Amino acid sequence: MVRLIGMILGGVVNIIVLPFALVLAIPTGIMKAKSNQKSRLLFTGVEQSLLGKAQRAINMSENGMLSPDRDLLVVAKCIEDSRIAYQTIKNRERYDATFSDFVGPRISECQVRDWDNVVSFFNL
Repeated sequence: MVRLIGMILGGVVNIIVLPFALVLAIPTGIMKAKSNQKSRLLFTGVEQSLLGKAQRAINMSENGMLSPDRDLLVVAKCIEDSRIAYQTIKNRERYDATFSDFVGPRISECQVRDWDNVVSFFNL
């Protein structure tokens, strides 16, 4: 008897809570989709590839057994720092330059010995 009452109460609670859960889940999903869309619009596919390569080089130096070339690591950290600065500027004000235009001068200021290796790795 107690088990039957528990099943009935559980079913009633589920029926009552389900609409509230759905109503709250829809706006959360929309907000997540909008934030993902914003980040995709901020960087083009080529720029995302560049950022991915830089992130892999940094992760490899921190977690891997083999460290990447010093020049690649310097440029990768420069690209990552530029990404942070670019996102900060884009969040605060209207800034019409693309990330490629923004990161180019910063990369050229890096202290690198073998530019051919860096250019071939990052496809600059």
